[in-house]
Amino acid sequence: PLSICPIASDGIVVVVNKNCDVSQLTRTQLTQLLNGKITSWQQLNSETTIQQKLVVGFNIKGSGIINYFRKNYLKSDESFSPNCATFHATLQLLDSVALYPNILCFP
Repeated sequence: PLSICPIASDGIVVVVNKNCDVSQLTRTQLTQLLNGKITSWQQLNSETTIQQKLVVGFNIKGSGIINYFRKNYLKSDESFSPNCATFHATLQLLDSVALYPNILCFP
């Protein structure tokens, strides 16, 4: 008979610009980023030098991570923050993060 032997599991990757001065997020902070209660970098780190609007980026519209966050982090009556944006592809998202320190992304 065949047996089940797991070899991998899913994970969530958070990517920020190398000059970003935020090194970790709590589950509460992530929820607040997604629902719009956190809209600036100063809310994550009061000593940050990043002045541009905080952008939460996703690689493509309708991606699995978007669906996961909608199901597990947002209430049924909540929408994603206006600070959340989708890009046309993972490479475009990663290139944008390299150029702009205000983007926090989930590729």
